[in-house]
Amino acid sequence: MATKINVRSPFFTQTEFNSTLYQADLDLYVYDGTKETDKGTPKYTLSKTNGINYDISGFSYKGISFEISELVRDYIDVNFDGNYNNYNKWVRAEQFFYATDAIVTGTSQAAGAFELQDSSANFSRTIVGKYVRKESTGELTEITGWTDSTTISVDDDIFGGVFNYTAGIIFLEEDHIAYDGYGYFEDLRNPQLSQPYLQSNKKIYRLQDHNVRVPIDTDKAVSAVFRLNGETVKSQTFTPSDESDEQVVYFNVGFSNYDTYAQRVKITNSIINPYTRRSGILETSPRLEEFFGLENVGEVDEIYVSDGEKTEILKIITEPCSKYKPYKVVFVNKFGVLQDLFFSLKSTESITTTGETYKANTFKTTIDSSIPLVAKVGNIYDANKHQITQYNKLGKESITLNTGYLSEDYNDVMKELMLSEQVWLMPTDSDTVYPVIPKTSNLTYKTSLNDRLVQYTIEFDYAFDKINTVR
Repeated sequence: MATKINVRSPFFTQTEFNSTLYQADLDLYVYDGTKETDKGTPKYTLSKTNGINYDISGFSYKGISFEISELVRDYIDVNFDGNYNNYNKWVRAEQFFYATDAIVTGTSQAAGAFELQDSSANFSRTIVGKYVRKESTGELTEITGWTDSTTISVDDDIFGGVFNYTAGIIFLEEDHIAYDGYGYFEDLRNPQLSQPYLQSNKKIYRLQDHNVRVPIDTDKAVSAVFRLNGETVKSQTFTPSDESDEQVVYFNVGFSNYDTYAQRVKITNSIINPYTRRSGILETSPRLEEFFGLENVGEVDEIYVSDGEKTEILKIITEPCSKYKPYKVVFVNKFGVLQDLFFSLKSTESITTTGETYKANTFKTTIDSSIPLVAKVGNIYDANKHQITQYNKLGKESITLNTGYLSEDYNDVMKELMLSEQVWLMPTDSDTVYPVIPKTSNLTYKTSLNDRLVQYTIEFDYAFDKINTVR
């Protein structure tokens, strides 16, 4: 089981404590694919000296560790185009510690199989369990036995001749899985956020006739079940995987990347029509829209998520259709995964423009012989031309959205939305995705005691200029 790295918070590697520790090296691998076979070459090779002094049970030790989250985050690129994908990366940290009371360097001599022999060495029994490196190739093998001060046994037969070596290395190897998440100050060092469902709220608000999507950690959860009135609607089991793109499953009640009836009709998919792979045709009319407004395809009211020892129950509340056009906001939450949030009440859009101006010369010359010579040199100007002229005119649009009436545990959801660095907006009647930035920077948490009704208004800026300026 890999330890989780939430890369927006610091993450420190394991350290070795030794009173004579003087150096540590780190080979850091960041990669996707299969955990055991696809690590490739190190993305970073780091070295540290002069460890921190620690007092443990009255004894003084030195320790060296590496903070790696910022380095790992350089290789995580979360994007949302309407598809709910995995963006996790495997991380392997290989650390080499050197202590003056253990390190022996020299040149090996011809010896028996699985041995390293050096007549000028002074190996001690404490070297067993540490590692020796063949410097010409960088190969590392464990020291499995001590014969005498000049001969040690090794796990791999790599010293069959004369080679430079460094023996007594303390080697630590760690495997991690990286998420674009973070912990709060209260979560302390190396926050794990270990739970089978990767969201903070245990109540979920869905729009009528809309999909429900819950991010599941396949390393923690063993099963999830959608239920309606006590009956199972859909179930799925999960097993840990060594593939980086199988760490999160967006468990949903409908088609994974589609939300509404209209989107499901128009989907092009061999599951819908295995012979032609053609999408459906959506017929619309006021009467049909009125009819489908009464439908509630995919209705559920609970989801049971089990980790094998206990089962968590998440409540699902369906919001009725309203006269306003609803929007879906997708953002990267605290756990580093995509989460849906619906805004179902009033929305307003606006535009803000910027630009610069200068005073233009609007005088003109003429060749008209009837005009006196003094006028020909520039005393006539065009009254239809702008004396104040604009340039570099740009515009940015904004949209203000209102949620429906929510439960108090959506305070955590709104907090994570405000702290998110990746946010997207989708009108629910379209599959167009717009990148946005929350413009609202201050938020007062609401409670049913203080405010009676919990409802939020958030303003977003579209994260692009209205005029195409992409070059």
